[in-house]
Amino acid sequence: LTGSWVEGLGVSVEPSIFVVGDRKQSIYKFRNANALVFDDVVDHIGRLRPEQAEQDVRISRKKSWRSGPALLNFVNHLCDGIEKEKGRPDAFEYRVEDRFQIEPSTSDDHQLRLGLAIADKERPCEVAVAQEIRRLLIDGEVWDKKLQKLRRVEPADVGILSRSRASHREFERALADQGIPAAVYKGLGFFDADESKDLLALIRFLADPDSDLRAAAFLRSGFVRLSDAALQDLAPPANTDRPTSGLASVLVASVSPKQISKLDDHDRRILEQIRSAVATWLKLVDRVPAADLIDRILQESAYVYEVPQARIAQALENIKKMRSMVRRFQNRGYATLARIADHLDTLSLDDEPNAFVEPLDSVQLMTIHAAKGLEFPIVFLVDLARGTGGGHGNRVRVVTALGDRNPSVSVGEYKTPEDEDETVSNKEETKRLLYVAATRARDYLYFSSKLDEGAVKGRPGSLAQVLPETFLSVFEKAAQAPATEDTVQWPVKGKGTHSFRVCRATVVPRRDSDSDRTVASSDNDFATLSPRVRLPHVAASRVGSVESPNRALTEESSTAGKSSRLLGTLVHRLLAVQQRPEVTQPEEIGRRLREIAQTTESVALDENDHALSDAVTLYQGIAGQDEVVQLLQQPCIHEVPFSFFLPGATPRVMRGTVDCLVREDETCVAVVEFKTGKPRHEDRAQLEAYLQAARIFFPDLQVRGRLIYAGQPASEK
Repeated sequence: LTGSWVEGLGVSVEPSIFVVGDRKQSIYKFRNANALVFDDVVDHIGRLRPEQAEQDVRISRKKSWRSGPALLNFVNHLCDGIEKEKGRPDAFEYRVEDRFQIEPSTSDDHQLRLGLAIADKERPCEVAVAQEIRRLLIDGEVWDKKLQKLRRVEPADVGILSRSRASHREFERALADQGIPAAVYKGLGFFDADESKDLLALIRFLADPDSDLRAAAFLRSGFVRLSDAALQDLAPPANTDRPTSGLASVLVASVSPKQISKLDDHDRRILEQIRSAVATWLKLVDRVPAADLIDRILQESAYVYEVPQARIAQALENIKKMRSMVRRFQNRGYATLARIADHLDTLSLDDEPNAFVEPLDSVQLMTIHAAKGLEFPIVFLVDLARGTGGGHGNRVRVVTALGDRNPSVSVGEYKTPEDEDETVSNKEETKRLLYVAATRARDYLYFSSKLDEGAVKGRPGSLAQVLPETFLSVFEKAAQAPATEDTVQWPVKGKGTHSFRVCRATVVPRRDSDSDRTVASSDNDFATLSPRVRLPHVAASRVGSVESPNRALTEESSTAGKSSRLLGTLVHRLLAVQQRPEVTQPEEIGRRLREIAQTTESVALDENDHALSDAVTLYQGIAGQDEVVQLLQQPCIHEVPFSFFLPGATPRVMRGTVDCLVREDETCVAVVEFKTGKPRHEDRAQLEAYLQAARIFFPDLQVRGRLIYAGQPASEK
């Protein structure tokens, strides 16, 4: 571009060139990106204009239009504290001209903008992050650049960044336990997803129903969910060479009364239902195309309704992708289920990406490399101590030529000088990676790490390996602090102090060691069901006639008979978000209803809108009842989806969503239905369907139903 400048072409306008870059963000070394390029370009441009001073050639931009003063000040101090490698041209530098310009805040902002999520094990650490995100979704606010005002936190405001994608699945599950939707951005691991494993288990079993191993995988899959205790009771004796009655025979042949007697009522009912279904499915294996059979089984088993609501979008797309894989292979020619199973097993050996899902209204999980160029109001930088798996763990290491460095190959413990140089070079790149990660946040920045003996001990290639020692000591302070203390300080010598909110896991949901699924300790364990945050509303299956638009409003109301579904949705969601109806002032109720309408329905309600005043009246008519206040003080969860088979000549699936489940005591569960309309005879039939579902959920508990209408006494069934 500049080669002709010195040739004197006689141009009337002096040529110029303008280059934009930031060597602190050079993080793609594995794609042969070189952090030295920018400095080389600056030197080259300087030689084109030798009469100009260096400061005229290089102009540093110090202002950030992304983060607030508190985060920018923290980034300055964090990068100042990173150890600098002297004498290396590719060393991470944070010079005076690199420091962000801190402008005074125009508002009285006393919120904690920094946080730590810590635990002694990885699982509680993931739960601590998920629980803090849930708290932010309920109580947090972020600055909306478009609206130029504060607004409530939404799932899409949160980005979880990590050095590698090794833990994406675990964080996705921790978020699902909290009812928080999540999406993996450019993530791999399609065959590691629960729904993909379940479909593979189904296909493998149908391909070879005589295999005990495949039968066990199918029985433990989401299609059946037989308990581990039941699998042990049904398993053949371990001391026999060829068992006469294995797990496969349990599904396709007879079951001995002795085996059945060991099962509890819940597992016995599951086994009876799946044996009946499998008998039908196996008859169709060689009669219908494999893709059609899978579609039929998905429909009859209502498998989709077993998927956690928080990741339903990703799960549905993964199911569609698996179906399309089967159909494409099937369309190539003769394809038995056995050949399809072998084909899918071959594909599973590669890094197959999840089906793409537009990450709308979802927490986004991604690597720091994928986050470059993006920004989030809230950033969680997790797995600080987790390494990359590289370094001296690679038995054969290849170092490419760079500058004056020669290429080299080292094997095993032997290390060439170039190998040592590459290790240091990778560490400098990790420092730049840390800078990129810390500058993605606009409003809040959290750090999360598993602790080893109360301290963060970084593995090779980890972010913790390059963090300042003084900053790592903050994690030790947090670990030693009492559980009641939720803040810790990082004093920066001569520069001030940064305060961090300490996040610890409160209750860690149990996970089955084999399938890694969330399970209750028993059928009656109500506490393990987690409340969901802002779940999309799913209309319950109607029993009887279609709902009329009549509501519990006076006939003189200006909106009577209009937008009844919207008003009912807003009232139900406010009851769910509130958990306990503590808000009684009409102004505050109206404000929260407007927020719900805007964030979940994309509907703007004016303060003087009659529909808003009607919604306030309906909410007060329900939440103001003494019985409702007492009910919602008990352990409860809102908007609980269900599905089950209806008996009869033609099997049907009943699906719906219970407004609220309340655990009243150790022996009783209440199904509570909030009605914003006038009483109808169909309400009783609908409640009966919900009670039937609840009795399947909790066979050993007393189940009663409560119909609660706005401004009217509750009705019990």
